[in-house]
Amino acid sequence: MEVDLSAYTISNPQYRKKMKSGLMDCISEYSDEDQFDKYFHEDLGDSLKELQRYHQEKASALKALLTRLGYF
Repeated sequence: MEVDLSAYTISNPQYRKKMKSGLMDCISEYSDEDQFDKYFHEDLGDSLKELQRYHQEKASALKALLTRLGYF
């Protein structure tokens, strides 16, 4: 059974509008604080690093599984 997830992709205008709204809310909260640019940039950088680390760990786990199954 295949599940259609196309409604949850960036190419879907409604989903993209929802994502943009969430991003704007987040940026707005940061802009209400003192030292907005310092903390926003710092937290953005940290978040991107965490996302990269998360995806690297997931990729490593998947590669290990594929290796155990004999695909590598």
